[in-house]
Amino acid sequence: RLRLVGVDPYLDAYGGVPSSARKDGLGASHIYAVAAARFSEYRGRAQLWRMTSAAAARNWSLGPVDLVFIDAEHDTASCQESGGHPLLGAPRPPRRHRGWR
Repeated sequence: RLRLVGVDPYLDAYGGVPSSARKDGLGASHIYAVAAARFSEYRGRAQLWRMTSAAAARNWSLGPVDLVFIDAEHDTASCQESGGHPLLGAPRPPRRHRGWR
């Protein structure tokens, strides 16, 4: 059984633009509610964490999982927060099979 963790801060802004001012609404809290409802259909197998990738890496306690999907800001400051790219600068969550150890 696949185990998935989704990570997205849903800051009510994306790329420095308030979500309410964007046609696509990226980063909006109401989109988080939709995503969280979808993840809840797979309770026990999927979790959605509303936080930055750096915070998720610092607070990781799940042990190995199959997939971590990170949807994050791509601006310089957000990447620097985690020491570069979130997966390169922050502690890496362990995976069940091949890959990070």
